[in-house]
Amino acid sequence: MNLLKGKIIYKRNSSLSILRNEINLLHKLGIINVPEYWNENAVKGKMVVGEYAAILIKRIAAFLSRK
Repeated sequence: MNLLKGKIIYKRNSSLSILRNEINLLHKLGIINVPEYWNENAVKGKMVVGEYAAILIKRIAAFLSRK
């Protein structure tokens, strides 16, 4: 995945590979601290801790409000 002038351009990847790229982008932007947690748990058949999801939502909202 490439970030180009605010647009995300995907290469042909599996959905899991795309998700990992998106998680890595959130990490690079400082929105999440531990990408390994999200790579392991934010997939079909797994769950994330509700408190972590709430923190993620708040951080994304804060990031978007800065734009």
